[in-house]
Amino acid sequence: MTRRRRLLILFLLTVLVIGTIIMGVRRYLASQQFAGEVRTRVQAAYGGTVQVGSVEMGLAGGSLRDLTFFEAGDSLADTPLATVEEADSDLSLWDLLLGRTLPKTVTVTGAVIRLRFAADGQLTTRLPARAAAGTELPEIRLHKSVLLLCQQGRPEMTLHDVDATLRPSASGALRLEGTLADRYWGNWSFAGTLGPGTHAVALDLKTPRLHITQAMLDALPFVSPGVWEQVQFEGDSPVDLSFRVDPGGDGVHYRVALEPEATKVHVKSIDLHADETRGKVVIEDKLVHLERVRGQAAQGQIETTARLDFRAIPDRLRFAIRVTRMLLSNLPASWRVPRQVDGRLTGKADLLVTIQNGKSRTDGEGDGVVDEARLKGPLNPRIPSIPLRLRADEKGFHFAPAHRDMRGGSTGQAPIHCRGEKRLLLVEPLAGD
Repeated sequence: MTRRRRLLILFLLTVLVIGTIIMGVRRYLASQQFAGEVRTRVQAAYGGTVQVGSVEMGLAGGSLRDLTFFEAGDSLADTPLATVEEADSDLSLWDLLLGRTLPKTVTVTGAVIRLRFAADGQLTTRLPARAAAGTELPEIRLHKSVLLLCQQGRPEMTLHDVDATLRPSASGALRLEGTLADRYWGNWSFAGTLGPGTHAVALDLKTPRLHITQAMLDALPFVSPGVWEQVQFEGDSPVDLSFRVDPGGDGVHYRVALEPEATKVHVKSIDLHADETRGKVVIEDKLVHLERVRGQAAQGQIETTARLDFRAIPDRLRFAIRVTRMLLSNLPASWRVPRQVDGRLTGKADLLVTIQNGKSRTDGEGDGVVDEARLKGPLNPRIPSIPLRLRADEKGFHFAPAHRDMRGGSTGQAPIHCRGEKRLLLVEPLAGD
């Protein structure tokens, strides 16, 4: 037998042996025993119950289809925490032959993740225990996935087209970075961490520009509905949202920062409406800050800095307001401005509104002046500028005409002489509800 023939026979025998091994491995990989081993390994990494639909292994990698992940303590009959259409890994047939059984990367497509919260913001989803000691978690890449935030008593918030990467860090925490492109909620980037052991979650989301509607604000989970009852707006703004969830602590902490541009704003407690508004709005754990919010109102200008506290009963809403050349005849009826007088109101006031059981109580002080004042009527006569002084009673805030002493200070209410009569004109631009 020639040397060439011996080499040919040896090569054919090698191919036959390798082919037999591959066929045997493929039969094993297609068996229920292997699928059970894969499910066991996935459950060890996840720390909870997992259902695996099918397993496929190839020369370049492997894939799992129709995975279902359950909350801690749940059975296969319960609502899952997450479902996955397909999970592809870099773990190939050759890796298995060489003894490597854990992938380095897993690409997840079509995941739907559901997190449940109580009405008070407490996380009610029972997250599973973290991976068993010694289990090295792979890098997980999410593609075309969906996140559902389900808070008791609120509509479900659904975020589509989530693309993200979840990486283990040296500290044991999992780091999350990614983007979402939702038709309703717009385009966002986000980053966060899942702490080791405690499942403490920190998540920051940002968008450079979003057209915000009141329906969007009402649908935000965690933010107290009382906030949006008192502060309503619609317009364009960058948005910065932060969530902190500590299952072993006091629930969810949130922060929403807005810098509106050309926005319509309405503050219910003082019946204040402004257009083309700019400034900064920060909502943090039932505490709202309005920082130099400026806009157009009643053909004039208004600016307010406010602190609205909804953390305890009663609600306490504090406003520092400046108004410039607001037309009296364009002020809302609830401000109870005497309709026989018109002019331009300029002034400032520090106001406090307390709200309990739907009833408001008002307090505060301030001063101002009505320029270009006229009495309405056939002759429409002009009258001198009217200095005003703020007072408060059970009906709300009232600006009453005040005369000035020789030093320029206000000394109290003064009557206005019109057509030979004495009239005391009360201007009430900041009444409570």
